[in-house]
Amino acid sequence: MNALHFLRAVCVVINGNRINERVFAFKYRFFADLHGTVVEIGPGAGVNLQFFPQTVSSYIGIEPNPVLCRWLKRRKDEYHLPIQAVNAEADKLPYSSESVDAVISTFVLCHIPDQKQVLKEIKRVLKPGGRFLFIEHVASRHYWVRKLQDLISPVSCRLQGCRLNCDTIQSIRESGFASLKMIEGNHDKLFTIAFGTCTK
Repeated sequence: MNALHFLRAVCVVINGNRINERVFAFKYRFFADLHGTVVEIGPGAGVNLQFFPQTVSSYIGIEPNPVLCRWLKRRKDEYHLPIQAVNAEADKLPYSSESVDAVISTFVLCHIPDQKQVLKEIKRVLKPGGRFLFIEHVASRHYWVRKLQDLISPVSCRLQGCRLNCDTIQSIRESGFASLKMIEGNHDKLFTIAFGTCTK
């Protein structure tokens, strides 16, 4: 087992549980009408599985960390739906075009350098009318908060892999989805969180 992968996996689980506590009730509503085949980008150890309704028939977690991928596989008997954990990167999803009903990401895109390629892949695998649901750290629209994000982002990126000043919303707007519904500007100190749904 790679020690660095294990250390990062532990950090992901700890941070994921801490963040999940803040948006716990919201996630039940946010994921309430998911159905069919759902792909999650960067699921970690599966913190979002508890929120999925019975209408989700198949779940695929695309997890680049092999340690987290193994942990996710061990949870397959805890839930009503078939769980498939795939150790892969999100910039090349190992699925055919127009094959899944929904893709979700929660606090993941701020870790990805090439967001445009990942969003392109998300759009490719979605069926017509399929949805991309996201809860993400984004660059603030408030001048002084953004300046502080710019200042602290290199440290945050090194310690947690999170780029606080990443303009994720702009990347999503430019990705060519048919529609975007979003709530932006939920501040938690230097973290600006955006919730949204895109439709193909």
